Amino acid sequence: MKRRVILICILSYVSMVGAWLVYHHQSTKKRLLNAPEEEIKPPKILFREITQDAGIDYVHDSGAYEALLLPEIEGPGCGFFDFDKDGDQDILIVNSGKWPHRASDSSKPTVVHSLYENDGRGQFVDIGEKMGLAARSYGQGVCFGDFDNDGFEDIYITCAGPNILFHNENGKGFIDVTSEAGVGCGEYAVPAAFVDYDCDGLLDLFVGNFVQWDLKKQKKVQDMVTGQLRNRYEMFKDRVPEIKIDPQTIRYGEYGPPFAYEGSFCVLYRNIDGRRFKDVSAEAGIQVRDAQGRPAAKALGVGVCDYNDDGWPDIAVANDMTSDFLLKNLGNGTFENVGLKVGMANDIHGRARSGMGIHWGDFRNDNSIALAIGNFAGEIIGLYHSNDPERKIFLDVAMAQGMGAASRAGVMWGLFFFDYDLDGRLDFYLLNGHTYEGSGDLPHRQKPVLYWNRGPSRKGYFAFVGPEYVGEELYTPMVGRGAAYGDIDQDGDLDILVSSNQGPAYLYRNECNGRNQYLRLKLVGTKSNRSAIGAKIRVRSGEVWQRREVTSGGSYASQSELPVTIGLGSSLAADEMEVTWPSGLKQTFENIPAGETLKIIEGQELIP
Repeated sequence: MKRRVILICILSYVSMVGAWLVYHHQSTKKRLLNAPEEEIKPPKILFREITQDAGIDYVHDSGAYEALLLPEIEGPGCGFFDFDKDGDQDILIVNSGKWPHRASDSSKPTVVHSLYENDGRGQFVDIGEKMGLAARSYGQGVCFGDFDNDGFEDIYITCAGPNILFHNENGKGFIDVTSEAGVGCGEYAVPAAFVDYDCDGLLDLFVGNFVQWDLKKQKKVQDMVTGQLRNRYEMFKDRVPEIKIDPQTIRYGEYGPPFAYEGSFCVLYRNIDGRRFKDVSAEAGIQVRDAQGRPAAKALGVGVCDYNDDGWPDIAVANDMTSDFLLKNLGNGTFENVGLKVGMANDIHGRARSGMGIHWGDFRNDNSIALAIGNFAGEIIGLYHSNDPERKIFLDVAMAQGMGAASRAGVMWGLFFFDYDLDGRLDFYLLNGHTYEGSGDLPHRQKPVLYWNRGPSRKGYFAFVGPEYVGEELYTPMVGRGAAYGDIDQDGDLDILVSSNQGPAYLYRNECNGRNQYLRLKLVGTKSNRSAIGAKIRVRSGEVWQRREVTSGGSYASQSELPVTIGLGSSLAADEMEVTWPSGLKQTFENIPAGETLKIIEGQELIP
């Protein structure tokens, strides 16, 4: 009896303690949820617009003439790469130029793509024509990678028509090797990315085609859309005065929306020997079809990442007005589209969004993964997050993480995760711009948006950064399109390059000015591809691990620099670093001093 009483007393005590702990937890949670939002403000770090001062005089020529053609509303991509291996980031901005069929002299190239050489201090000179980047094409997007492993990054430019592969001649010039390499494609492509999908040490090439478009189909769509608009205008202009359709809207609406055109297949080129490629799209299983058996892709963004950490790079495709793809690499040369299965193909309502820009990142620093996909006006940006180790399900957390509401007003193109304040958390930048003048109540020129990652918060990780923190210049309205980041002046912080449709490019210098510490890493593959595309990096400072991956493509029709920047906050060193190469080799390093740019050659020690 005595033992029973003692046992009852013990159980009662344990129950009381448990109840108190539950109450304390709930009370604390309730108190935190009902407390005023803690004043965690973004740091004051100026982004100064230095375009003209830096020597960049680029202005995009869309070739617009009379009624708009569909590619004329898309706009150009841009990117950072070190074409001459001098250690600083140079700039390439795609141009479109006059249409070949409208050129006065069909024997001459219609466009010169702008290659701005960096002097190492952030001053640039356009040497595109001198370096052989003139072509008879209508340029759209760009990606970089060393496809022949000669140590120099090559250029692939997508076009409305045949694409172009420019081989880098040891930093002395570029030559068109498209025909020899067999990667012209010949359709209407926008995004592209180099990827070693079979991990054989040679960079393959993934090309995202938009729609089945040509001038004849354009004319047919123009006649249909223009007729409908004019009939509506004539029908209502007198009977219902409140309904107004500006005749200018009729003119600029003639290009026809993407749903008026059939989708297209993406293309995967396998690198055979460092010189020639083979189209393996069909056998690789990337030719996704809709319910009627037609091509389902209307690709405007391509993001590569080994999302499930199985050692094989996977490919996400942002489609316009049709479901997005997540092409899971099965490791045997084939892919499976698991977008619908894992929950990232459509928005939270199960509807396809107008996806454009795309980017991967671990914004929580917990070895989880997130995929951001841009949106059209009235839609909500997609921020698909998964912390499941096998990544079997993604949840759209844009609203919960503080991005949703503000995203409805913009038409989002270029976007990316990056750590602009070097505090060790990935922030987020996105570029807006409407499709054409007179396209509704929203302006044609729109302001970019910058989100600061404040860490875990009851209002989400991301907080909008107003101009009072980063300056008014970063929020210049424009018809934004391509966007990329890179360190132009070797000061450790990340600068921003953007392009606009039928307008100038803008270069913004990040004036973090040593606020936080950083580590910059340049990876060079030996058994893996020379560009180290697909290499994964994990860096620990204190108890926090950060995750990065060397990748090609991303954003909208653009590419950021290949070197990887890790923000370390106030830490003077990274305690530990792991590098996993595409070959499978894993290297570990300890006590890496901050404030340095280091080279890592596969299988060797760090090189200052």
